[in-house]
Amino acid sequence: MRRGTTPDFILAIPGHDLRECTVKVTLRQDGRMLTLAGERLSLSYDEGDGGCTAIAFRLTQEETLGLRTGQAEVQARWVDAEGTALCTEIDTVGVAPALLEEVILHEDGGPEAG
Repeated sequence: MRRGTTPDFILAIPGHDLRECTVKVTLRQDGRMLTLAGERLSLSYDEGDGGCTAIAFRLTQEETLGLRTGQAEVQARWVDAEGTALCTEIDTVGVAPALLEEVILHEDGGPEAG
């Protein structure tokens, strides 16, 4: 991912149907943690190949600008109605720099002619 962008992520969780679970995805870098849950996550389930849930989410510009260039850790955790809690292995995602270190907003009218 590149700082200052709004990247989409999809985590594949093979062998688990998480649609009826409480799911959280956490990113961590240098002690700073960002946890996404609820409406920030989109879950889908594919019954083929033994079943697999895909967890999709998008980070905001603010969230990616809050990360430094380097590596960030990511992990999904979930709990079912019976209270059984599980999680994925901790994985890493690269964080690349951006030249403009601020949030940009869409402005109607497009680029100014000059």
